Amino acid sequence: MRYLKHFFVLFLTIFFANYLLPGVDAVSRTKLPFIGGDLLFAIGLALLNAVVYPIVKLIEPNHSLSRLAAASFVLNFVSYALVKFIPVGIQISTVEGYLFVSVVVSGGGFLTNYLEMKQQSPQNLDLEQAAVPIIKQESPNCEAKPTQTKADPSGCFGINPEP
Repeated sequence: MRYLKHFFVLFLTIFFANYLLPGVDAVSRTKLPFIGGDLLFAIGLALLNAVVYPIVKLIEPNHSLSRLAAASFVLNFVSYALVKFIPVGIQISTVEGYLFVSVVVSGGGFLTNYLEMKQQSPQNLDLEQAAVPIIKQESPNCEAKPTQTKADPSGCFGINPEP
């Protein structure tokens, strides 16, 4: 279920970035009975972005945030560079548009993959499992001594307590 939520967030990020950001033009607008190239591009790129974390985890079990961010940025920058050469219904008209849309989509991809990583991190263990038992050690020189009662100082002053 979590994977579908991340996919949906990525799809919406890509789809609206393609329509709303300056320098990016949707050549063939999507209509409900017709699935245009822009919609297929958004679905495909969302699928690729959603599997970045599992692939990084397979390649390197001790992955870091920098590796995750690098994989997300490279994937999106290359994908939007290919849009220039392959007609998919989206046209990048300016360099600023290319950089802006790539950074926005990469940020969305990194965010969803980061949340996925946090959900699967070993820090989410139950507190009882993570608690370390405390062992009380007694020193061999320390013996249990009974508490001695203190003498009643009232007898020193000639005061006799009543029995």
